[in-house]
Amino acid sequence: MGNLEGKVAIVTGASGGIGKIMVEALAGQGLKLVLAARRMEVLEDIKKALPKPEDVLCLKCDVTQQTDLENLVNKTLEKFKKIDILVNGAGVSSQHPFHNQPKEDIEKIIYTNYFSYVMLSRLVVNPMKDQGGGHIVNITSGSVMVDPPPRNFIVYTSLKVGLRAFAKGLFWEM
Repeated sequence: MGNLEGKVAIVTGASGGIGKIMVEALAGQGLKLVLAARRMEVLEDIKKALPKPEDVLCLKCDVTQQTDLENLVNKTLEKFKKIDILVNGAGVSSQHPFHNQPKEDIEKIIYTNYFSYVMLSRLVVNPMKDQGGGHIVNITSGSVMVDPPPRNFIVYTSLKVGLRAFAKGLFWEM
């Protein structure tokens, strides 16, 4: 990616885990950041600890809600006028034998770990094309490299495999 100074990055799942680590790494490279997660108070604490908090926008975002995804993109473009990088980092897990996995858990994994990545990518592709380029980073899982998928983890893993295929296809299409 080269020099990242002044670039604008959206990071979902920014309140913890890999998302928070990505925020800290990107902030150290001089990016303007949009932190998205459901826990606004945690985002604000993270913002305060970053080198240039004035270059950080925190937005409450439930990635399972299309209106929240649209708001995230719209507010980013309003404040920073562009989107150079999208880091799809939001994620949830549920480990059960498939026949015992609660339907609600399956739906949450689908909407958080796959559907939100696809829909948010769709929302940023046109602004990125209009500005001449951009980067989309989808956080998957080491479980996509295991065959067969780990026990009690097949819904999660199969969606991450699908996400990997989606990302490759989007790369070649764009």
